[in-house]
Amino acid sequence: QAEAIARSEGGTLQGMLVAAYALFLHRLTGTGDLVLGIPVSDRPEGFENVAGLFLNTLPLRLGFDGTETGAGLLGRVREGMAELLSHADLPLSRIVEAVKPERHQGRTPLLHSVLDWREAATGDGLPVELFPLPVATAPFDLAASLAKEAGGDIVGGLIYDSTLLDEATVAAWSRSFVLLFEGLVEGPEPLPDLAALLEDALAKHAALPALEYGGDVITYGALAEQARCDESGPVAIIATDDPVRRVMDALAALRAGHILALIDPALPEARQARMRGILDAVPDGADGAYVQFTSGSTGTPKAALLGREGLANLIRTIGRDLSIQPGSRVLQLAAPAFDAWVWEVFTTLGSGGTLVLADREDLQAGPPLAATLRDRRISHATITPSALSALGSADFPDLKTVVAAGEPLPASLAGLWAPGRRLFNAYGPC
Repeated sequence: QAEAIARSEGGTLQGMLVAAYALFLHRLTGTGDLVLGIPVSDRPEGFENVAGLFLNTLPLRLGFDGTETGAGLLGRVREGMAELLSHADLPLSRIVEAVKPERHQGRTPLLHSVLDWREAATGDGLPVELFPLPVATAPFDLAASLAKEAGGDIVGGLIYDSTLLDEATVAAWSRSFVLLFEGLVEGPEPLPDLAALLEDALAKHAALPALEYGGDVITYGALAEQARCDESGPVAIIATDDPVRRVMDALAALRAGHILALIDPALPEARQARMRGILDAVPDGADGAYVQFTSGSTGTPKAALLGREGLANLIRTIGRDLSIQPGSRVLQLAAPAFDAWVWEVFTTLGSGGTLVLADREDLQAGPPLAATLRDRRISHATITPSALSALGSADFPDLKTVVAAGEPLPASLAGLWAPGRRLFNAYGPC
């Protein structure tokens, strides 16, 4: 499939892999100017009967500004590769000599990384057997070595400097590169409509428990009937301290196409008033899913409007990545002032899981939260590392997925909590 797409764009499978690897490095490093080394094999005229490997590495420079499309990037790589092949007999040392780049001891000058590409030998009826060779040194922090086998499979991996990178990190990067390449091949998934996604989940799981609070259970079907919105303005402000009512009103707002705005009644009244003043200024016709306020550490809370497509994509992708499904019991732990509240509530309700609600005092770090996790048989929780640490023991047999967020996750704490469950380090804004 990848080869067919490359040909349809006038390129090659190698070019498509180069494009994917360059985009991968751009996203990994954030640099907008990359120089990749592309090994080329070209036997000069007059050397047809000379034994030996005629191999040269040539620089391919690619720039990124965040507006690239897959087809556009493939086109630039195709043009760049054609230019390279027209200079296949120009030694890299001559190019380095002319450019005079900054040099670093132990590193190949000019090039940021290399993608080595090979195809299985065919023809002449000769038997061929591959012998992988150990890599003694890594001339780059990171490089890729890929090959196409006779059966069409692409094999290979990343070569890295073990003094700078560890095996687990590079293994995770390898998976990311594969996902990115698959995305280029298959194309982006169409973004779902937010209201349609929520309506589909409510109908599909009508008989299943959607909310659990104390001894009360509300099914998806009952939630669909009760979550109705009568707001007339563009923004639905929700400031209740009732955890069940808060979820119902928030769901109703999104179903009706309103912009959701959560105000925690525990916040100081002056801050609540400033937030309401900002929300009152939202004009009719404004389009978005929800308003997220900053912490107000500068004295005045600032608001950001998040889009409906973004929230729909979050529900679909995070629900899938965390394996939230019917039978999952997700704790609603975050206060409504934080974006994690939206994460917890709507990834659960959009995936058919059960959202477990509790009173504030039962969610306090330490013994109260530990008792809630055990007694309510929580399977999924998003929690700060400091709250994880305050739990003391990691002995929670029902807790299969933990998302550590809001603070840096110490390696020692990750080592305690990772065994026997999936632990996601989600530090940083989502």
